[in-house]
Amino acid sequence: MHSKSKPGFIRLNTLAFAAALALACTLALLFCGCQSKAEKEKRNITFDAVWQLVNALVEPALDAMDRVRRSLRVRCLALHLVISDPNPAVAARRYGKLNAVLWPLIAVVENLVTVERRDVRADLDFAAHQSRAEGELFITMRLYHGVLILLADGLKLLRPVLEFMKTTKPVKNTEEKTEAKKDT
Repeated sequence: MHSKSKPGFIRLNTLAFAAALALACTLALLFCGCQSKAEKEKRNITFDAVWQLVNALVEPALDAMDRVRRSLRVRCLALHLVISDPNPAVAARRYGKLNAVLWPLIAVVENLVTVERRDVRADLDFAAHQSRAEGELFITMRLYHGVLILLADGLKLLRPVLEFMKTTKPVKNTEEKTEAKKDT
């Protein structure tokens, strides 16, 4: 694995952790709030409200995932597979099935993201008793791409969530309101 990344790049796992942390904090603030247990009332969450939220989030989420896909760079994709079996006929069949799946899959990956260096090998070893696999994957994404995606698509994703929060807001009892007005 690469131990250092070039300046201006951030490792995907760090970006994913930061995005997950930001999402968790936002959801915690939206759903928990700063109310006490006595003041907190249950939200009026219905299947229709959730279905509308999901439908509203599908398109912006797909756009965000597409932007993330386009901004990813696979610096190194290395995969070394050695197929073996005590029975040579079984090993040859497994090798053929592996090639039938592996190379179309690699073509799909190369069409989806930019792969700068690819080293994929599948070998057949009749002498070995056990198959083995080694691999390396180094994915980078520019920091400003992540920030731009978060700003552009984060707001598009936040709007339906806020509308959902508004529509499922707990309805306060009108009798409690009139009694509070009479007491004052």
